[in-house]
Amino acid sequence: MIPGFEDGVKGHKAGEEFTIDVTFPEEYHAENLKGKAAKFVINLKKVEERELPELTEEFIKRFGVEDGSVAGLRAEVRKNMERELKGAVRNRVKSQAIEGLVKANDIDVPAALIDSEIDVLRRQAAQRFWW
Repeated sequence: MIPGFEDGVKGHKAGEEFTIDVTFPEEYHAENLKGKAAKFVINLKKVEERELPELTEEFIKRFGVEDGSVAGLRAEVRKNMERELKGAVRNRVKSQAIEGLVKANDIDVPAALIDSEIDVLRRQAAQRFWW
């Protein structure tokens, strides 16, 4: 995000045309824009506000929380986050161990072993994505 852009849009209404002056940050991904000043002419077509659903018992039960309580939902979310964190830590440790072994041992790894490890990592990534 470009600093000042969002603030420059806030408060305007649909149908308005206005100009925003900003400066791209030095760490911006496009080399040719880093640190450069820019002027955006904006024609605001539509303004929407995100409406969050009410945390009703029915809504909460749709996420598999049997008692339908906010406390139950929080506990379920916490459990899922802890499981994800545990898996991420395990994968990080595994990656660091493998990296350390590779750096310490100059050996040729068979292509079949590399392919097998790639398959394992793909399956793990797919499981994390779907859970």
